[in-house]
Amino acid sequence: MNILALDIGNTKTTFFKEIDGTLIFKRNILTENLNYDTLKSYGEGCVVVVSSVVKSQTEKIASCIKLNPFFVDSSKIFFKHEYSNIRSLGADRISNISAAIDLYKKSTIVFDFGTCITSEVIDSSGTFVGGFIFPGINLLAKSMNSYTSQLPLVDTSTFENTNPNSTEFAIKNGIFNGVTGLLSKFIESMSSEYKTEFKVIATGGYAKMVKEKFLRIDEVIPNLSFIGMKRVLREWYKNVY
Repeated sequence: MNILALDIGNTKTTFFKEIDGTLIFKRNILTENLNYDTLKSYGEGCVVVVSSVVKSQTEKIASCIKLNPFFVDSSKIFFKHEYSNIRSLGADRISNISAAIDLYKKSTIVFDFGTCITSEVIDSSGTFVGGFIFPGINLLAKSMNSYTSQLPLVDTSTFENTNPNSTEFAIKNGIFNGVTGLLSKFIESMSSEYKTEFKVIATGGYAKMVKEKFLRIDEVIPNLSFIGMKRVLREWYKNVY
């Protein structure tokens, strides 16, 4: 099965194209620049799989009859869960949970560093038990700049302790240590509650930097969403056909 997968986020969209089981390209574009003529050419001869958290883009793709896209959504969930309103679970989170279940047969916590930071907790039985959603690193920086009169917009793409006595560093110090303190405490509380050591995996733009400088993360998996989208697709085909 040849697959073209689109992971449509609030800020960026990632294309994955797999031919005969081999990933032949991965490309990122701004979601606002998503071009559907290009999408049609990429998708020729492929099953088009879409994970989208942007309603307007979802509707545009759904109207592309020629593509006959397969959407990751709550109706395709195959895993056990304890979520009170499963229909509210976003496609991005469904993909990440599915990938973690596909890759590991143990208690797992997933962190996704996107526009928002999401966490997913899967227990030892493979049941999704919940998680959290928190403003992302860049979103926090933009919010402080937008909602104050004097705080500058800082570059969060790096974290180097070059001028610790500056306002810019104070903002970055607060953002990164605040976020990673939250994540560290979350891991600790989940481990205590479930009386087990969780495997901690991460994906998204800041995952590598957070692992290197701040937090115990066992593995960074850049293509986690793609792995999950393929698992959802396989499960659907297995149950329907």
